[in-house]
Amino acid sequence: ARAYWQMFLANAAPGHLSPIDGPLLARLCVALAYADEANEKLEDLGLLIKAPNTGLPLQSPYLPVLNRQTEIARKLAAVRRKLAG
Repeated sequence: ARAYWQMFLANAAPGHLSPIDGPLLARLCVALAYADEANEKLEDLGLLIKAPNTGLPLQSPYLPVLNRQTEIARKLAAVRRKLAG
């Protein structure tokens, strides 16, 4: 999340961010970091895992995490664009 924060701040035009952007930007950075972590787990483990008791294939628990954090990031980015507009 810290790396995203630094990237956004480094690439923002001077005067483009206001104090109200801080909490939204922080949450966006966290959502992106969680999405990255879930994506790394999916790359390592795959989309399907074996159920612990039966061995049957199950959807990876990281897939809903990735999808949810990506959706949160999308919504936060949309809110930011509205505030900037």
